[in-house]
Amino acid sequence: MNFLSLIVAKSADWYAQWVQLNTWLQSLYDNFVGNATTSITSRTPGSGSFQFDLLPATREYPLNAVIRAVSRGDSTHYIQGYITASAAGSATLTATAWNGGSAKTDWDIGPVLILSRSPRGTVAKSSAYQLVDGDRDKFFVVSNTNQQTMPLVAGLPDGWSVGFRHDGSGTTTIARHASETSTSGYIDGAASLALTDGQSVELMKSGTVWKITSSHGLGITLAQTQAQAIGLILAL
Repeated sequence: MNFLSLIVAKSADWYAQWVQLNTWLQSLYDNFVGNATTSITSRTPGSGSFQFDLLPATREYPLNAVIRAVSRGDSTHYIQGYITASAAGSATLTATAWNGGSAKTDWDIGPVLILSRSPRGTVAKSSAYQLVDGDRDKFFVVSNTNQQTMPLVAGLPDGWSVGFRHDGSGTTTIARHASETSTSGYIDGAASLALTDGQSVELMKSGTVWKITSSHGLGITLAQTQAQAIGLILAL
């Protein structure tokens, strides 16, 4: 076996071990939290907020936990999101991912193990857009000159993250929400941030402001370096 073949073989072994470890961790997490929740609440996958009555009625999820509801009869129908309201026997989530277009009443519900805080799901934008709470963890690839406006920080959980990259000519301006006052909603000390071709940034809500947790092509200050370190610690 030559050196290249050895590397390929070892890479396959490492990947298989990683998949096995990830599966084991998911199982461990599910069992620790108690992944034995169902719901017969009629819901149609889509954007927005969804309340589920849970069985057993003693089940309660922590706020901001990420859960996934999957139809037992048709696993292509699912709703995934983070908990915004919780009580014994009830959970309300804001959807961040979903699939399927018909109402289901046979939901299996369980926590989702998040191993990374990096944005997931790419969205192309070529014009101005106002972000909403359902855009959590998305990665916006923006073209042309336009403004992407952040949601109000009030009401969003700490750790709420989103990413942006500008491709092509023009400039993407990432601005705080128009209703923010004083320094609320500031992006690392400023009311807006500009991206040009090839530049990217990930922002995370921390208190009443947005912190840069990672970036490419931007000049990084000491404060931003510290923010990136905090973001890395939170992701572990």
